Amino acid sequence: MDKPAFSAAMKRRRCLVPADGFYEWKAIGAGKQPYYVRAKSGTPLAFAGLWETWTGPNGEEMETAAIVTTRANRTLADIHERMPVVVPPDAFNRWLDCANVDDKTAASLIAPARDDLLEAHEVSTAGSTGRPTMIRN
Repeated sequence: MDKPAFSAAMKRRRCLVPADGFYEWKAIGAGKQPYYVRAKSGTPLAFAGLWETWTGPNGEEMETAAIVTTRANRTLADIHERMPVVVPPDAFNRWLDCANVDDKTAASLIAPARDDLLEAHEVSTAGSTGRPTMIRN
């Protein structure tokens, strides 16, 4: 809320970003090991987001969005120090209702996800697509 690039969006342009999960990379020596993180239940997640319209140098309008992050919960702290803010379904209206919920109240949702919500699976970068793929045990 302190950064000028996000303060107006936090007051008036909050959104939810749906996702099945997300990737995070753990630093290991000189390299990084990717992990796929998802809800243990397999249900979709909703990340706290902010959107904004910017005017580019040539006068063109650009719609942009950012996912809000916070410190990692205990489940992910060993992998990375930050994680997306996961908004629980019962708080969707509180996050989205910019007309009736002020930025300070909405900011109370910016916290790590419950420790029992997520699971992380080590993935491989091997394969023809170059994208991480699940390692099966």
